Amino acid sequence: MKEINKKHIDYILSYLKKLVSKKNRYFYLDTRIYNIDLIESLNELGQILYDANTRLNIIYKFEYCKNTERLNDLVQLKKAIDYYEYQSFTTNNWLYSKAHIICLNIKELILSELIYQRTKLTKKYLDEIID
Repeated sequence: MKEINKKHIDYILSYLKKLVSKKNRYFYLDTRIYNIDLIESLNELGQILYDANTRLNIIYKFEYCKNTERLNDLVQLKKAIDYYEYQSFTTNNWLYSKAHIICLNIKELILSELIYQRTKLTKKYLDEIID
């Protein structure tokens, strides 16, 4: 497996920031609460993801850099998470790592957002029928 590059993690965090900001600005991991609007929180989450994926014995300080790609496709975010997990699952204790929990939480947010969007579309459709 090859290592994930920093841009991939930035993409995940940029979309996470957009997704969480819609709801309440907070991302929960274990007993910690991360304010997604704070660059320090994004740096810390990025560091967790980077450390879980790296196989090198080097110290790297992750610094979040907003991804400039379009961030409006939940399917692309799901693919980015799946790819990250595929590249990271062979690392030590992956199933019990904070990075794995972050990925699971993001997938839950994606599902929640998709359900919300579907409900919104259904309501709009029903409103049009009634009118």
